[in-house]
Amino acid sequence: MDAKNRRLLSKVCLIALFNLVWLFAGCSGITTKLTNPLPIKDFGAISKDAIGLYIPDASKQYIWKGNINVVPYNVEFGNALEPNAKHALSKAFREVTVIDHMPQVTTATSGFSRIVSVEIEDADVSPGALNGMSTSADIRLKAIITESGDVVGKPISVQGHADSASTSDTVGTNPRKFEYDYNTHSPIDGIDPPIDDVAAGLRAGEAAINLVQSGLKTDADYYLALQQASEKAMSSALEQLVEAVIKQSKTTR
Repeated sequence: MDAKNRRLLSKVCLIALFNLVWLFAGCSGITTKLTNPLPIKDFGAISKDAIGLYIPDASKQYIWKGNINVVPYNVEFGNALEPNAKHALSKAFREVTVIDHMPQVTTATSGFSRIVSVEIEDADVSPGALNGMSTSADIRLKAIITESGDVVGKPISVQGHADSASTSDTVGTNPRKFEYDYNTHSPIDGIDPPIDDVAAGLRAGEAAINLVQSGLKTDADYYLALQQASEKAMSSALEQLVEAVIKQSKTTR
């Protein structure tokens, strides 16, 4: 095999290896599940009222989806909304009962006269750039209070925002490292010199894949930053929501 064909074959192998790296990265990722219950501040005096809590299915299943360098990062806000909304409202109301559908009429026989419907309007997570910058999260909640099937007051909209520092190292392939490994290769024992370029390309590709694997598996700091920012944002939004529900309940009585 002449030098020209060796270089061509080596380039083909490198392209194939790069594609394998990106395919691996695209199929891997991090999914963040929020804590239940989240830390919620104490609202002091408990209202004598008992209320119903309704969470629409779409909000129960809400997942923020994003990616960096084709690596997906998902935050499951929805599965934490119902238990944490109940936890937060229970800090201010005598009793909170979760219901699975919105009745047309609420009566005293159901144990509560008002229903608070809470949904996720939108959310956004900005994972810190892969150089240690902070990670931020936002979540917007909307609540509607109903009584006997009628809306009480105005819809309540709140937004929680939080930042969390990240000290993670780079996740994914490092082109300079890849190029260094490839261009400074040394002959491999037992391999015919004419195919040494191809063998070096394979070794460089393996090093790149190892970088992706180790980054995704050991990046605990990065995962923690996503977790902390998301949980702080939801806690903040829920606290604002409870305060607004308390205020609206008082002004409409």
